[in-house]
Amino acid sequence: MILLVLGCRVDENVQQWQLPAEIDELSGLAIGPDDTVYLHDDEVAAVYRLSLDSGDVSTIFRVEQPVIEGDFEGIAQTATHIFLITSQGELFRVPRESNMSEAIVSADVFDTGLSGICEVEGLHALENHLYIACKKAYLKADKGTLLLIEYSLASYSITQELRLDLRDVSLKKFNTSAIWLDTERIVLLSARQRKIIELTWSGELLRQFKLDKSRHPQPEGLVIANGRFIIADEGGGNGGRVAIYHGWPTH
Repeated sequence: MILLVLGCRVDENVQQWQLPAEIDELSGLAIGPDDTVYLHDDEVAAVYRLSLDSGDVSTIFRVEQPVIEGDFEGIAQTATHIFLITSQGELFRVPRESNMSEAIVSADVFDTGLSGICEVEGLHALENHLYIACKKAYLKADKGTLLLIEYSLASYSITQELRLDLRDVSLKKFNTSAIWLDTERIVLLSARQRKIIELTWSGELLRQFKLDKSRHPQPEGLVIANGRFIIADEGGGNGGRVAIYHGWPTH
C-alpha cells in the first residue's frame, strides 16, 4: 500500500513533509536509494521509505506478523542490511533487498550489551561499524559526558567507547536523540534540548545551534545528504514530519 503525505510546507530554506497519522511516533532516519530516506516508528519494527522530492511514503517491511513491538530508537543501513536498535540496545538486522515492498521479514537479533550502560537513542553506520548514541548514561563515571559506542559489524561486539566531557564543549546538558557522522565530523541532535552540535572526532566543538520550536516540537531523527540537512519530528497524534533544509538549519 502506498501512503501519501498530507501536505508540504516550504519557505526559502526548508521543505517540510507532513506524514500520515499512522506514522506518528517518528523516530530514526537513514539514507535510502534514489533520493529517499528510510524512517521508522518507535513503537513497532516497521520501516518506511519517503521520497524527498514527492513526499510519497511506502512501507518497506515489517518484522514478523504480527509486527514486533518495542521501543525502537534508531535505524542505519549498509550495502547489505538495514538495522534497527531499541533503547535497551537490542539490535535487529534485516537483509537489504532492492525490491522490498510491504514485506514481512525475519530479523537476526543481537544483544549489544548496552542495557546496563545507557539508554540508547541514535544509530549510524560507517566503515563496517555501527555508532550508537547514548541518550542517558547509567554509570556514575559517565555522568556529565557525551557517550558514543563504536560497535563492530565484523565481530558484533563493542570495540570502543567514545566519551566527551560536556564542560569541554560548554554544555550543561545534552541528551542525544540522533547521530550522523562521517570520517571528519560527528553531528548530534538532542530533542530534549532542541539543539544540534557538530564536533570533530577529537572532541572539538565546531558549531551548535537551537532549532525553532514551532517547526521542531520533538526532533528525533537526523541525516545529512548531498548538502541537505534532514530532520524528523514526532507528530503528537497528527503524523510525524520530515524537514529538508538546503544547508544548515540555522533559522
